[in-house]
Amino acid sequence: MLLAACEEPTMGAQPIAVSDGVLGATTQTAGVMSSRDRVIAGIEAAGCVVIADNADAVFASVGLAESEYRRIGAELVAEGLADVSQIGVYRLQTPACAI
Repeated sequence: MLLAACEEPTMGAQPIAVSDGVLGATTQTAGVMSSRDRVIAGIEAAGCVVIADNADAVFASVGLAESEYRRIGAELVAEGLADVSQIGVYRLQTPACAI
């Protein structure tokens, strides 16, 4: 399932550990990821690329309804944070995905 996008909070938000960002400190605090952040994190964890071979696994990892997953994916494209110029490839272009 390739992506298509708009951030909406979901009732099933997943708790995660986040860095406090101070001089690379590794102290972790509990936080809650938005649906959009979950999609971004799922794609980043898959190497920043969604293709036919990993699309189902990426979708399953974010735990969202298909329509929400697709809306968020389309929003990321519209914002220039993802590239779909290559057929069958959804490439995330966040700072974590910089080559």
